[in-house]
Amino acid sequence: RCIRMLQVPRRNHVVAIERPSFANRGKKYTSKATMIRSVRRDESGTSLTCHYLNDGNVVVRFMILKKEYFIPAVVLLRALRQTTDREIYDRMCCPSRETGKVSNAFVANHVEVLLRDGSVRNIFSRKDALCRIGKEFRVQMQKMVSVVGLSEEEVGFLLVKRCVLVHLEDADDKFSLLLLMLRKLWSFASGECAADNADALSSQEILLSGHLYLKIM
Repeated sequence: RCIRMLQVPRRNHVVAIERPSFANRGKKYTSKATMIRSVRRDESGTSLTCHYLNDGNVVVRFMILKKEYFIPAVVLLRALRQTTDREIYDRMCCPSRETGKVSNAFVANHVEVLLRDGSVRNIFSRKDALCRIGKEFRVQMQKMVSVVGLSEEEVGFLLVKRCVLVHLEDADDKFSLLLLMLRKLWSFASGECAADNADALSSQEILLSGHLYLKIM
């Protein structure tokens, strides 16, 4: 008997990656992205990727039943927590309380692009974002779980809970991690940080036979 150990990306760890194939997804897409392989306690999981666009905006890619779907980052941020533009700006740019100056002008400009995109889409509250998500993904969610009788807001809440950063239970934690992914993506795009080495042992883990049993059962 031969047991073959499979190497997979490290779980619950944000990595910056650059792949030319990302730029083929659309006219505005670039080759830069940040990605996380999110794994639940039962070893099931899914990946979430933040794609950097050439206009400074970000689109998030997630999976539903092994199919890829895309959603603007600002819509997902709003859906995770009832927040304000000021809070998002402060947490992303880390302005000094003493001087009021932002720590990174590049990031500050891109946060403004992100928030402006939310205004254009008329997404100003958590309810607006959840209703938009529920309306657009009701059919896809019906394939996973019964959503008969649920409102659009409830369907959106269910999608965020079951398909976005699934290793975290609390929506506030998901909100903070998504902010971290966006900050790392913009730092990567500006050249402030380099791409992570996917071949390094620190970026990998071993998929054991017990993990496979859990995934199947």
